[in-house]
Amino acid sequence: MTEFRDEVKEMLDEMREGFSSLLARSTEQQDQIIATMTRQHRTTMLALLGVFVAVVASFLIPLLTSNPA
Repeated sequence: MTEFRDEVKEMLDEMREGFSSLLARSTEQQDQIIATMTRQHRTTMLALLGVFVAVVASFLIPLLTSNPA
């Protein structure tokens, strides 16, 4: 019985180590996904800001350079 208990304990310890390793890997992958999404979001926001500035400039430049009659 002691031998069986020791084998079960050893198998449980191996499973615990496996789950810990799996959790560490999934946490690392999650961190990588978040970093990638953050970079993509930042790039998108900067592109939209550029478009916004171009649109505003296309309205303001004619207004500011026109001569009032």
